[in-house]
Amino acid sequence: MKKTSNTLVESSLILILSTGLVKIISAFFKIPLASDNFLGEVGFGYFSVAHDLYMPFYLLAITGLPTAVSHIVSKNVSKNAQNDILNSFSSCRRLFTFLGIFISLALVLITLPLCIVSNGENNSYYSIFAIIPSVFLCFIISAYRGYFEGFSNMYPTAISKVIEAVSKLVLGLLFSYIALRLTKNVAFASVFAITAITLGTAISTLYLHIKFRKNNTLKSKISKTYQKGELKLYLRLSLPFVFAGLTASIVALLDVFCVKIPLSLASDSYINTVALQNGELSGDFSALLYGIRSKAFTVYNLIPTFTASLGVGALPIITSLAVDGNKAELKQNVNYTLKLISVVTFPAAIGLTVLSARIMNILYSNSSVLGENLLKIYGITALFAGFSIPLITVLQAIDKKRSAIINITITIVIKIVSSLILVSFAKVNIYAAAISTLICYLYLCTSVFVVLFKAIGKCDIKNTLLKPLFSALVCGISALLVSQISESMLVTALAIITAVLIYAIFILLTKTFSKSEISEFPLINRLFKR
Repeated sequence: MKKTSNTLVESSLILILSTGLVKIISAFFKIPLASDNFLGEVGFGYFSVAHDLYMPFYLLAITGLPTAVSHIVSKNVSKNAQNDILNSFSSCRRLFTFLGIFISLALVLITLPLCIVSNGENNSYYSIFAIIPSVFLCFIISAYRGYFEGFSNMYPTAISKVIEAVSKLVLGLLFSYIALRLTKNVAFASVFAITAITLGTAISTLYLHIKFRKNNTLKSKISKTYQKGELKLYLRLSLPFVFAGLTASIVALLDVFCVKIPLSLASDSYINTVALQNGELSGDFSALLYGIRSKAFTVYNLIPTFTASLGVGALPIITSLAVDGNKAELKQNVNYTLKLISVVTFPAAIGLTVLSARIMNILYSNSSVLGENLLKIYGITALFAGFSIPLITVLQAIDKKRSAIINITITIVIKIVSSLILVSFAKVNIYAAAISTLICYLYLCTSVFVVLFKAIGKCDIKNTLLKPLFSALVCGISALLVSQISESMLVTALAIITAVLIYAIFILLTKTFSKSEISEFPLINRLFKR
């Protein structure tokens, strides 16, 4: 596993670091945006409805569609089929442009009548219209990112994500602040914050196009006959990747239709029950509850987004090994990927669960008990979502697309049914969003592991799962104990730092990573070479 493992670690590390940086930048955008100085919980509810509609296409741009392009390009790279590389990319880019135009127009046609017939819900739709141009650009971004990832070159993807996040941060806060000061209307401020996301996507697209034109050294005449044949092949191969890439975002989007909309139609008795349970609620009832949910969801979503990068980073290598039929090295790399996922997911999920109230109070000064309880549930959910999302990508790479699609479909059905049932109870209300997400990911995680183990045989459970889990439990207990000292922010920071240090120590003590695996980390590898 020497060369391929080294590449796998480096690719994953690049995406993890860039994702981490992007999430930090996004936190500096969303956390102030949700505060009373900007949108507040009601305005953030308007923003979140549009943002959740946008997220399926954004996640397609960073996982689903690029994964499909990367899969095709990496196959041609492994075969050294130089002409086919450019031909396949050209076909994909043409297809994505068409899909981007078609879906953007479809969103306009769907959203417009909803806006006309809605009763008091127009504030959300203004923001939805502002995000639609970004949806189109997401498809263009996907083609370029997938092309570079097919060569195991994760730098353009990483840099474009950072460019997009920085643009969103600077322009988003600036635009929304100016709009709020001029209009005193959180709905309009939400529209301008969303507009900044669209501009950030446009800047990122421009960077990738320039990068491609500057660095593309492949020279071949693109065959129209090839394009037609490749287009049919690509549609057949890409649909499973696209469907898998949408998993996390569809689950989030369903909260809009299965939780937010039912809450907007709630009766007076329903609203009174919720008010008695959570205290007096002011403003738009459904937008307020959805805004609180979105605060907790934003924090939770860090974990599956991080781990999704591990699946993307591993895909070209695992695909290549699966094509070559190298079963021993394939299993070794799958085990290694699973170990990396465990090391990230377990401590993060346990930390969110144990310190949910403190985390929400640090991030949001106006945090409510409702938000803290939601984050606790989402913390437990992260244990399962953190594995499900990247392992779905791994199943695609080892040609288990059909099993992946079947289980994703069942997951979506579970989410819809459980959400609608739970939200019908006033005492459950917005908790329906978090509980139904937990239920559906519990199923998906279990089913994905069953398919994976059947496909590649028994994994090294001790090193890939049990050792990281033990270290994470010790880490969580230490954080809980330190946090009991006082309620101060300083103690909370101390609890987190202590937990991280103890986790690192126990990872080393349990020998979760072998000496050869540690030596293959890019930084250590380069230090040894010197």
